[in-house]
Amino acid sequence: RVFNEKIPVMASKSFESLLVPTLEDILSYFKDEVNYYIEIKSPTATPGIEKELIHQLQSYQLLNRSDRLPKVIIQSYNADSLKKVFELAPSIPLIKLYSQDTTAISKGEIHGLEKYASGVGVDQSLVTIDFVHRLHEKGLAIHPFVVNEADDIQAILEMGSEGIFTDNPYIAWEVKRNKHREPPKP
Repeated sequence: RVFNEKIPVMASKSFESLLVPTLEDILSYFKDEVNYYIEIKSPTATPGIEKELIHQLQSYQLLNRSDRLPKVIIQSYNADSLKKVFELAPSIPLIKLYSQDTTAISKGEIHGLEKYASGVGVDQSLVTIDFVHRLHEKGLAIHPFVVNEADDIQAILEMGSEGIFTDNPYIAWEVKRNKHREPPKP
């Protein structure tokens, strides 16, 4: 949620007194010192969330920058929400999330994606070299989730993934570091 209200954590009694920070809390603390990968969840339950999100990102000068990496990437399972973000701020990279089998993402749908999205996010188990090639042919990136094992991270990167989501960033960093380490030349 982007609105300025604290949300109590209800997961269990031991977390009862904890509060989840709002996006405003996060932006005011980190400002432009970090990059943000934001997921819009349940946009139909929060009408106007896209406009408020863009407003907050603009107020911290996080849009229309010339940084090497984008300061902000936004993802969602909801295509209509991503299209609204695209209308408001077309420079933000947008990732369309999918939970179904990648074979269900037709060529027509990929063609539609390239009009507003920068890429897709799918469960790692659905990533194939053919799927990666189909996306790359249309200029779309792929960000598989949740890739936690070193062998899986290596395989996903070798297939051409531009990035991954992981619960083990240290393992991912080690895989990436070792991948770029070249053997000494004779």
